[in-house]
Order: sequence, then structure tokens, then C-alpha cells
Amino acid sequence: MRNETFYVTVAQVLPALVIALVVELGSILGVMLKQYDDRGAEVTRLEAARSAGSGIDASFEAEERHARETLARVTFPLRIIARLAAVAGAAFLLGELASLAVVFAGTGGWFPWVAAPLAWLALVVCLLVVIALPLVRAFWWAMSSRNGMPGAS
Repeated sequence: MRNETFYVTVAQVLPALVIALVVELGSILGVMLKQYDDRGAEVTRLEAARSAGSGIDASFEAEERHARETLARVTFPLRIIARLAAVAGAAFLLGELASLAVVFAGTGGWFPWVAAPLAWLALVVCLLVVIALPLVRAFWWAMSSRNGMPGAS
């Protein structure tokens, strides 16, 4: 592409998308990590009680199984969010470097033909991740409220 305006626009839009991503991640992770810590502490407490051998019966086994399942339900969306953030970060770096290189070096030569698909790909990936994060949060919210986990607000 020989249009410098495209690269300037991409160089401005990608940081705005990353800011939106960081704000969304902050709101999601604040609550999710608190839940993860709470559930992890509960599992640790139950493991300590098991190693001490105090009060192990059927209800203890059920409580421990429930605590581990709840921890797994909290961990699953965290893994998805971590992967989405990593993909968005890599796309941002690639697209931002490509678009800024064209802005600074000019639109002559062969490099804009390589940089254009990279910039487009980065823009699309970052947009999709920014759209997907609220969906992951909604999924986690629904799972948390359905399973009676507090803090899903």
C-alpha cells in the first residue's frame, strides 16, 4: 500500500485498542484473581487438614472435591484471558512496528507491501480480542452466579 494515511491511522488506533484491552483486563482480573486466591486458600486449608488427619469423612471428601472443582472453574477463564492478552500483545507489537516503520521510512520500496498485511492482521486481531474479553467475562459471570460463587459482580 502506498497510502501513508493508512499506516498513520493504524499507528494511532492500535494503542487505543491496547488501552481498552488493559482497562478491560484490569476490571476482569481484579475480581477473578480475588476469587482464585480465595479458592486456592480454601484448597490449601483442606489439604492441610487432610495431612493432619483431622475430621476426614464423606462430607470432608465432598467439600474438598467441591473446592477443587470451583478452583478449576475460576482457573479456566483466567487461562483464556492470558492467551487472549498474549495474542493481542504480539499482534500489537507486530502491527505497531510495521506501521511506524512505514511512516518513518516512507511508502517507497518493497516494505509497505510487507507491512500492509501485518498492520491489517494486527488491527483485526486486536479488535477481536477487545471484543472477546467482555464475552469471556460474561461467560465467567454466568458460571459464577450459577454455581453460587460470590464476587461475580
